Formats: sequence, structure tokens, C-alpha cells
Amino acid sequence: MSLDAKNVLRIAFAAVVVVCGSLSAMPAAAGEVIFEEDFENGADKWKPTDASAWEVKKTDKGSFLSLTKDSTYSPPHTSPLNISWLQDVKLGDFEVTLKVRSTTPDYGHRDLCFFLGYQDPANFYYCHLSKAMDDRANQIFVVNDAPRTKISEKTTEGVPWDDEWHTVKIVRKLSDGLIEVYWDDMDNPIMVAHDKTHGAGLFGVGSFDDTGDFDDITIKSLEVKSSGTSTGRRRGRLFGRRRSR
Repeated sequence: MSLDAKNVLRIAFAAVVVVCGSLSAMPAAAGEVIFEEDFENGADKWKPTDASAWEVKKTDKGSFLSLTKDSTYSPPHTSPLNISWLQDVKLGDFEVTLKVRSTTPDYGHRDLCFFLGYQDPANFYYCHLSKAMDDRANQIFVVNDAPRTKISEKTTEGVPWDDEWHTVKIVRKLSDGLIEVYWDDMDNPIMVAHDKTHGAGLFGVGSFDDTGDFDDITIKSLEVKSSGTSTGRRRGRLFGRRRSR
């Protein structure tokens, strides 16, 4: 190959590198999907507090992540034991929608939990969806180097858990500390809180006491970024096929 031809190839390769680098640094627009998961290829992106309590179950309708028993885990302060954290996706302003199903025999405080703003095992938020409401159930909580503290401004008398799949949506905005929780009705939140204790952090799923299933997780950015500013996030991709539950 001639020297001129080699130079042309070097220039072309450099241009490709520049273009690809620019694309990877492009900001996520508000409403843009930044992560999707349906567990068709496993749960390698998730880190549980006790791996033996979780498994990916495969059915003729597809796969889902299942919490099958109580975790062997001792948190530094009173807070849920059963958690699986989504790794390497640090979220600020975001909306997550997912399918959930309780697999615990019915009783008064049947629950599942959704976690956000994780900084470390002693600092995060969680939304506790329970069949009955009291100061320790069916509330939004903050864990801040101390046992969980209720921060809900609005909640309901309880979530009507049964053995079917339901849709949950969580919204978080850092500017005013907003946390909203939606159950099946995606227009009207069942829980609302405002708290600025923790900033951007990891998202997770799990429960305080009970077993359950999780699937079809979609996370959207709600951040408005100026041109040329990176979100600093690693984007996930959809594993396998999507399906309705």
C-alpha cells in the first residue's frame, strides 16, 4: 500500500473515532430512555444484598427477576434486607416504570419496595408499598446514617396486592427533592415526598419482608442538559424481547 493510501486510512480512522466519541458523550434529553431490562439474558447488571435469595426465572412468556426468600444481610440501620441494586447507572432526575408481582400469601402488611438515591448501605431512600398503612408501612422513607425515617407527605390506606402483575412508576427530581410513586394509574401518584438529603444515586428493587417478581424495567432521564453536556451515565440496552403482562 502506498504512503498516500495509508495516510488516507489514518485520517478516516481518526474521523470515525471522533464521531463515535462525540455520540457517546451526547446528553440524554428529558424523556429519553436510558436503560431497559427484561432479564432475558440474566441479571448480571444487578447486585443483591444476598445472591442466594434471588434468581432469574424463565417461562414460556419470558424471564423475570424473582426474590424467592428472606436475605441473609444485616444493614447498618433499620431498613429493608432484601435489595437488588442496578449497578453503574447513577440516576439524578429520572422516571422508572416496571412490572411487579407479589408472591407472598396474603396478610396485612404484604409488601414490595423500590429504592433510589443510594449512596452507601446507610444512605438511600425507599418506597414501601404495603397492603396496610401505618408509620412504618406504605410510606416513603429516608435512611440517613440512622434507622429509616418516614418522609411521605401523601400516601393511601394501602396497596391492594394480589397475585397478579401490576405497574409501578417512581419519579425523582433533585431540584425540589420530589419523589412520587404511582400504582397502575400512571397519572395520579399514590405517594409523594420532598427531601434533598441524598442526591443522585443507584436504583434498586426488593422488599422488607416478602417475596416478589420484577420485570420490564424502563428508566427515562428527566434531566434537561445544555448542548454538549454529558449525562455521565452508562446506557443500558434492552435484553431480549418485550412482552405484555
